[in-house]
Amino acid sequence: MEFTRMRRKDRELPEQEARQLLGLAKWGTLSLVPDELGYPHAVPINCAYVDGHLLLHCARQGKKLDLLDKDPRACFSAVLAHVPELAKYTAHYESVICYGRVERLPEDEAAEALGRFTAGVFDVPVEQIAGDMQRAARNVLMLRMTIEHITGKRSGPVNSLARE
Repeated sequence: MEFTRMRRKDRELPEQEARQLLGLAKWGTLSLVPDELGYPHAVPINCAYVDGHLLLHCARQGKKLDLLDKDPRACFSAVLAHVPELAKYTAHYESVICYGRVERLPEDEAAEALGRFTAGVFDVPVEQIAGDMQRAARNVLMLRMTIEHITGKRSGPVNSLARE
């Protein structure tokens, strides 16, 4: 299977830069294959890009998990900048879209993953929150998306990476 190529090559970012942008994302939209009514299911969700994977967390039951149990394929998108320019009826933006498969992390990996996820979302050192993660991991389920394809796009004079 081959993914569709981006139409606007002038706005396409190199893969490495798309991954760097994903590393800055704190939330995005996880889209899952159609539900029982045939509709796609899209969920706004916090995220952290760690070691080439996207970490997500959720409750231990719900529609998202039901759909992932049927088909682990997913699409995740994040918008990192959006600056409207009314004079030109346009907007300058940066965005990332990735496709892959989402899996539940085993219980023995959950606390460490939750710590890395929380550190990424809240911009705190893992050591600062490590003591709370074992207890907190009992209340959530950690998910890991293995990215099979990623694209990034930029329009106009915005550059989130320059602010890092």
